Amino acid sequence: MNSTQAPDGANGKLLSNSRWNLLAFAASLMVNFATLPIVVAAIGLPAFGVGGLVLAIYAPFMLVGTVLGQAMVKELAPLLLATPRRDAHAASLLSTAIFLCVVGSIAVTASLVALANVAMTLFDVQDDLAVDWWLAFLVAGLGWAAQQVVLVIQGSIAATQRYAAVAQLSVVTAVVSAICAVAGSKWMPDYRGFLIGTSAGFIISVVLWTFQARRQLPFLFPLPRVSLTDMKTIAAFGKWQGGAHFVGAVSNQIDRYLLGILAPLAVVGQFNIAMRLQEVVHMGLLKATEVLLPHFAVTATDSPERRSTFFLQASWALNLLGACALAPLIPLAHSLISLWIGPEAAQGSAPMLRTLAAAGVLGCGVNVYYYFALGTGQQARMAALTVAHAVLTIALTAASLLLWGPVAAGAGYLGANLLRLGVSLWLTRNHFSDAMRSTQLLQTTLPPLAIGLAIAYSAWRMDLLHPTSWWALLVQYALVALMIGGGTALATCTSPSGRALVRHSAQALRQTFRRN
Repeated sequence: MNSTQAPDGANGKLLSNSRWNLLAFAASLMVNFATLPIVVAAIGLPAFGVGGLVLAIYAPFMLVGTVLGQAMVKELAPLLLATPRRDAHAASLLSTAIFLCVVGSIAVTASLVALANVAMTLFDVQDDLAVDWWLAFLVAGLGWAAQQVVLVIQGSIAATQRYAAVAQLSVVTAVVSAICAVAGSKWMPDYRGFLIGTSAGFIISVVLWTFQARRQLPFLFPLPRVSLTDMKTIAAFGKWQGGAHFVGAVSNQIDRYLLGILAPLAVVGQFNIAMRLQEVVHMGLLKATEVLLPHFAVTATDSPERRSTFFLQASWALNLLGACALAPLIPLAHSLISLWIGPEAAQGSAPMLRTLAAAGVLGCGVNVYYYFALGTGQQARMAALTVAHAVLTIALTAASLLLWGPVAAGAGYLGANLLRLGVSLWLTRNHFSDAMRSTQLLQTTLPPLAIGLAIAYSAWRMDLLHPTSWWALLVQYALVALMIGGGTALATCTSPSGRALVRHSAQALRQTFRRN
């Protein structure tokens, strides 16, 4: 089989599933854009820094819901697609996962609330803002615990590959969460109101997702008793993922932690703004990519040639998507934040956003391999890579912030992502199969990322883009994205295999829109 020939329309299905996730991402992006300026104006940058710092402390413990949700996708997908369907085993797995999620969430929330006042003294010394850390952690913990349950239920629905249902409810819950955050901030215009509103949104989301699960998966309810055997199954999947996810999440938040110690809380607020933009776009890309996990889990026994073909096309398409979505943030960072929040916030946030956007582009090159490793039982190898990346991020971030101050926020993440990309390419080539050649792997990974960064950096240094309205900003954003897409396609078409890759990707895209 030609290495660029789409296997049985698999890429068309990928694009169709990704389309729903991208629609949910677009809705979430619009909601965040509309509500965050209102929240910041209501509570101020220092209070927004406090709220973001508390949520950042909880962020590493997202491993509870994230790992259990991924376990549901991987373990439930084969059971629900089997003939006949294995409903009893699937129901037992879901029941056990929810039990573990509740127990883990209670333990984490209780521990952080108990240690709040002692642990957060470091962050309270550089500002006059009086903060009741105990209350802040309690309120945030209630919402965080609800979010973990949502992730498990989302995983169970995603295992059926019904991405339309997931996307539609994701839009609804994004709107509900945004309304709650704004209402809380207006009702009590400080960090407490922001955290109360945020937590209320997650609690309402649990109710909505539970209703959706009972509607989409009625054969799994009522949930049976917890199974010790299923605990062992989930533990076998999560033993590597849990520790790796925790260390990785700490590294993702290390800028916030160090800025909280080294700089005023207003600077933490500026970083929160930049990070929120980068995270929203990057999370949308992960939503588009996560459809790969059930696919790789179900096709783990397919021939290496078929899996190689799918892997290469998915890598090129999703890396191109990532570069087009993230790279335009580099030249448009200052204008975007000025229009969105205000010129004062842009002065500190824009340099941070440029660095974070560049790091996000490089991070896209790892996404497909990440889900391939999880779907094919390579958790230990992926965990080792994640831990090494996290340790390097922490070390580089600490060094850069101590040397250059807040302006270097995100630099450690950028350097670590560059090294992780190189290691991931090496791992893919050496642990996939002989069906994949090094030249093919490089061709589907490097051009989208390198061309995206080169065009974005050139546009920034030439200082040509200064939109003064939202319409102008959207047009210039689309223009930069089109330049990246066109430049990548031209570069890829310089070889016969590259031309075939572009042609088959275009065919899969056309088939997707015709079907939908």
